[in-house]
Amino acid sequence: MHTTIGIHLIVKDESDVLRHCLESVKNADEIIVLDTGSEDHTVSIAEEYGAQIIKMGWQNDFSAARNEALRHAGTDWILVIDADERLMTPMDHIRDLIEGTQREAYNVFVTNLLDAEGEQSVRHRSLRLFRNRPEYRFQGTIHEEIEPSILLFAGNETIGDSSVEFEHTGYQAVTMHGKNKLNRNYRILMQALDKEPDNAYYLYHAGIIQCQIGHLAEAKAYMLQARLLVPVTAAFRPTLMRDLAKITLELNEPEEAGLICLRELQYYPGYADLHYIQAECLEKQGLWEKAMDAYRNATASTSELYVTENGMNSYKPWTRMGEIALKLTRHEQAAKLFHEAVCLLPSYSPAVLGLAAAFHRLNATDEEISELLLQIQQPHTLVQWRLLLEALDQIGADSEIVRLTPPEWITDESISIMYGSSMLRLKKFKEARSFFYHAASVNPIPCAERELLHVLSQWQLTGQLETSIWTFLSEVPRRSMEWIDHAISSVEVDSQLTSQELDADDWTERLIRQSVAVGMIDMARKLAALTGSAAVAFAKALYQEGYTMASADWLISLLENQTLDDEGAHMLAEMIYDKGHYDEAVRLFENIVLNDPSHDRSKIGAALCYLHLAAACLQQTQSTTPEKDVLLQEAGQLQLAIGQLERSKWHTIWNDRQRRRSHEETAERNIPLHDRQE
Repeated sequence: MHTTIGIHLIVKDESDVLRHCLESVKNADEIIVLDTGSEDHTVSIAEEYGAQIIKMGWQNDFSAARNEALRHAGTDWILVIDADERLMTPMDHIRDLIEGTQREAYNVFVTNLLDAEGEQSVRHRSLRLFRNRPEYRFQGTIHEEIEPSILLFAGNETIGDSSVEFEHTGYQAVTMHGKNKLNRNYRILMQALDKEPDNAYYLYHAGIIQCQIGHLAEAKAYMLQARLLVPVTAAFRPTLMRDLAKITLELNEPEEAGLICLRELQYYPGYADLHYIQAECLEKQGLWEKAMDAYRNATASTSELYVTENGMNSYKPWTRMGEIALKLTRHEQAAKLFHEAVCLLPSYSPAVLGLAAAFHRLNATDEEISELLLQIQQPHTLVQWRLLLEALDQIGADSEIVRLTPPEWITDESISIMYGSSMLRLKKFKEARSFFYHAASVNPIPCAERELLHVLSQWQLTGQLETSIWTFLSEVPRRSMEWIDHAISSVEVDSQLTSQELDADDWTERLIRQSVAVGMIDMARKLAALTGSAAVAFAKALYQEGYTMASADWLISLLENQTLDDEGAHMLAEMIYDKGHYDEAVRLFENIVLNDPSHDRSKIGAALCYLHLAAACLQQTQSTTPEKDVLLQEAGQLQLAIGQLERSKWHTIWNDRQRRRSHEETAERNIPLHDRQE
């Protein structure tokens, strides 16, 4: 007689997910569903699968519900599953595992999907499969466990690891908030902590819930309490320390988070997540070379003992190493690192974008880069094509985007924006206008960005908007756009309302940013003349999109007229700093900080200016002082400090399309006048 397996679930109003769950376990010998008060179709769905239904009022105690189900069990083994999970391993494989075994229980793998696409996930082991014995009962009012009773009765050596796989969707944000699980779990945890205030397990999970609702400081406080109380041998301790380090880093405390990782890696040297978080801490402190080593350590960590995020020992650290190599201008090394990551997961967006950027900086042609991406990705689906075209878009490969975009995906919202923008940059205005009409007809889903591009294409061709366009504009307010249309076409405005009352200022600024992004600078200049704030938006858009030289005159003029805001002033200060005029730049940075003491980027800019000025003073006095060696040493320390501070995120960072614009702009300025005229 074969060994029997029973499936146990606790449910309440799970009709949206239960069918998928039960379909995955329908070949079990018994299914017991304990219902705690469902008001939807949960019970009827369970009955379709032949489940034994047990009714029980909810007592704010998960163990009580689990143990009531165990009381009705009639099989040799129990497999516990939740309604929002699916068993991914065939039932026959589980039967082979338990048939004739001397084990009392097995751990299984649970993959928690954190997003709808399944790219973000956390994987952990959980004891879900065990013999049906009266000695084995669950403990804990929440996050209940069967393992303590098995350890007490049979010992640790009777628990084995298996390759059984579960997939869990319950941690996705929509599910958590839709079912109000956070509030329910927090309420139960607080009741449990009232009874056991020194229970490290409950304190840890209270911290998790605080983190899930965005209260990071409170989450850290709970986890610090748990750390003081948790035994070193506790199974959840590695995960507690990982989560504590992540939260500490999220609170912008990289030094403390890094120390947590360093200390815990002595106990868990094979924990990829700890190596990865430590690398993030080092990277955030500007210690890029050390961060590279830590990321490499993550790739060498293959232990499956710990809760781990998807990709923490594979494509994610390889990608982060590639990003650091790019920042260090080691472009060939970056290309190899990104290639390694893409081979591990071709759909990982940061790796694909990084690979395109690395080859672009190695002076590969747009055609060569697109062929490489086609070869590696071999795109077939909409998502795959979106990613490939996005990679080409961020390096400025407009001709390749127009050449490669498949007709069947061309009207997808994001692809249509990239395709239409590329045609505008290529000065194919007639084709762009026809395309936007076509895209709006085929895909009527409102899209403000595409509609603005449509408007720009018409202005470029005819100088004003055609009457027919209003049929295709739903996200753009008509009266605001009519006001702008009349203003730039020198037609008398047929409205007594001001641009502010019509909200036209905001839409003018959006149009300016869009115009600059697609290279329609003359159009943006016309729009910039409409209102005072529009001129500021134009100057900043030029800088943000890589037209740094063109933006300089505008920013200086606005500063002289006292109409430049702090964001624009910071951009101007960056340019002056990049030219090496530190005494002028520091005055701008300090004025910004006086206006806004929380402007950390300008604080860093000012600090860097003073460090450079101090280094220059030391260099000037070296030849005239007997303490030359001391000054040389101090000068070296200053340069180290400058190098570290330069690596903080204080300066504008441009993508490769924007960098290309800056290089083209510089080359154009350096061409002799007669050549430019020719």
